[in-house]
Amino acid sequence: MEPPKAAHNNDWREEVKELAAGVSMQAQVANRVWLALMTAAFVGVLPLATKAGGRVTLPFGLGDVDQTLFYPLTFSILVVLTIAFAAAHAQPIRAANRAHKAIDNEIPEGQRAEARANFDMLRLPSLNRVAPLAQLLAEQFTPSGVRRPWLLRLLTWLVKLVTVAYYVLLKLVSLLVSYGLPAIASVQIYTRVSGAGWVGALLSIGGVIAGLALLHVVLSDLGYSLRVIRRLWQGPEPRV
Repeated sequence: MEPPKAAHNNDWREEVKELAAGVSMQAQVANRVWLALMTAAFVGVLPLATKAGGRVTLPFGLGDVDQTLFYPLTFSILVVLTIAFAAAHAQPIRAANRAHKAIDNEIPEGQRAEARANFDMLRLPSLNRVAPLAQLLAEQFTPSGVRRPWLLRLLTWLVKLVTVAYYVLLKLVSLLVSYGLPAIASVQIYTRVSGAGWVGALLSIGGVIAGLALLHVVLSDLGYSLRVIRRLWQGPEPRV
């Protein structure tokens, strides 16, 4: 099998396009699975009215159903969708890591900054990708035209500090929404599961497995975010 550079006749721009397309495709799949997960969570959390005989009213005029059947079934669906979301979201993280590794290893050092910029430009937006906002802030407030080197370095340092803080704040909100909402919904629905026995044991095991999968991808996302923070902090060298 030919290396990527040979396959593209040493044109790294074509390689970057393929890398961005691969990451974007995986991110779009993860977005769709997250929307399916949140739809199931919404349906499970919303019906609060309980009728006589332990029946709950479903939203959207779907009638009512026995809660001893509704909540265990809904929680089971959430477990499956949570694991599916964790697996789906792991793919764009893996793809992005491999893309950056390819840029570092296969593109000449003098062209890597441009390659990373093109890679970021070609990636499609996703629900929890917030780095473009921080990158835009850095570009808008990058100091220029300052003739005193010490003042230029100070201004550049301040811009980097604000940019990193801005990214961290945005990422924390994104993490809370992306992972926190499904987790909170799952816990709330699980507390409504009535009965014990082998059904309750299976649901508990499934919930633990889904929680571990979600925690795994959260930690992986944080690890990737640290790389983004490092890139934002490095930034371009200040020039007088």
